[in-house]
Amino acid sequence: FAELSQTARSFTQLFSPNGNLLHPFQGLDASSFHVVRGWDDTDLRFVTPRVVLALCSHLEALGHPFDLSIADVQTQDSLLAAIKRLCIFMAEKDDAVKDSVCQLSIGGSMPDAGVDSSLTLTTGSLEDEILSSLAIKPTHALVEDLFHKKQMSIAAEIGDAVSEMSISSLTKEKSRLGSKEHLAQRVEDLKRAADSPMTHEVTVTTNLGAARISGEWYRDYGRHLTNDQLALVLSGLDVEFSDRHLTVVVSKVAKQPKKVVDTVTSMYGRNDHRIKNVVIKDPNRMIGFDTLKQGLARAGRDGLTAVVTGVIDDHLLQLFRPGSKTSIPSMDQIINSSAPPSARFESIRILSTNILADVFVQEELHRFKTSAHFGLSPVPTCVAYDESLSYSGDAAIPSPL
Repeated sequence: FAELSQTARSFTQLFSPNGNLLHPFQGLDASSFHVVRGWDDTDLRFVTPRVVLALCSHLEALGHPFDLSIADVQTQDSLLAAIKRLCIFMAEKDDAVKDSVCQLSIGGSMPDAGVDSSLTLTTGSLEDEILSSLAIKPTHALVEDLFHKKQMSIAAEIGDAVSEMSISSLTKEKSRLGSKEHLAQRVEDLKRAADSPMTHEVTVTTNLGAARISGEWYRDYGRHLTNDQLALVLSGLDVEFSDRHLTVVVSKVAKQPKKVVDTVTSMYGRNDHRIKNVVIKDPNRMIGFDTLKQGLARAGRDGLTAVVTGVIDDHLLQLFRPGSKTSIPSMDQIINSSAPPSARFESIRILSTNILADVFVQEELHRFKTSAHFGLSPVPTCVAYDESLSYSGDAAIPSPL
C-alpha cells in the first residue's frame, strides 16, 4: 500500500486449522446479512484483497458486477471504503445472492509466515497446548545424556591439551595452542570444570525454542519434575503456568523462544511487532467477538505488513453474526453507575447470560465481585462464571479456570 491506514494497521486473512481460506461472510446467511451494514473498519479488516477480488468475480458471474476502480485500491483507507460499499451493495441484493456469498468457498493456501512470527492463543489448557505442539518432548534421559556428553567433552579437551603439551615438550617447539604455561593453566581450568558438574551448562532445543540449564538447576529442580513437567519447562517458551511451582522453575531457565504460545487472557502482554500469524484455539468455546478481534490484532502491529494471517476454529465464524458482540462497553456503564452494588452485580449477571461467553467479560465480572465494592481484595484471575451463583452479602467467588 502507498501509505499506512489510520484505522486498520493491516488486513487479516482468515484460515481454518486445516488451511482452508475463510471469510467473515461464511458466518452469516441471508437472514443475518444485514449486520454487514454496521461493520466498522476493524470488522472490515477481515475482508482481504483476495476475498474482495473473489467476491467481485462471484457477483459478476451472477449478473451483479461491482464497480471497483484503481483509485479504490491506492491505499488501505480507500480500500476499506470500497469494502464498505461492497458490503452495502451485497446487502441490497436478494436472499439468493446473499446466501450464495455466504456459501462461497475461496481457494488458496496459507502462506508460511515463519515460526518466529507466530502467536498461538488458547482458551484451553496452556500446558496441554504446549505439550501437543512439541514435535519431540525433552526427557530426563535426554537431559542426562547431554550432561554426560558435556562431561566427556571436557575430558576430551583435557586429553588434547595434555597431549599437546607432551608433543611441544618433545619437539621443543611452541604449541599452536599457546605457551607451556598457557596449556598448563588450561588443563587446570578444565580439571576444575570436570570436578564441578553442577556448573556444567547444556542447551535443550525443541521446535518451540531452546532452554539452557545448569547441572545445579537439574539437581535442584529438573530431577524432581515429571516427564510432562520437564517437557513444559524445557520447551524454550517464555510463559507463566497455572502451577506456581512450574512458573518459578521455568523462570530460572535461560529461554530463547522461536514462537509464542499463551492463554487468550494473556494476549495484551504479547505485542511483538514481529508477529504476522495468530492462531486462536477455542476448545472451551469462551471467546466472544471483541476477544476474537483483539486476539487477531496481535499480528501486523509493525504498521508495515499489508496482510497478516489468522487461524481460527470454524465455530468462531459465527461471531460475525448479529447479536454476538460482547458487552464490555455496557459493563463499564453498569460498574460506573450510582446504583447499589447488589443491583449492579445483578445487572452484570443478566447481561453476561445474554451474550456469547467472552473471557474478558468473565474477568471483568470477577474483578467487580471481588472489588472494594464488596469489601474484598481484588483477585486478578480470569474465572469461569457460574450462573448458579447469586449476590448475597459477600459474594461467593467462582473457581479459577
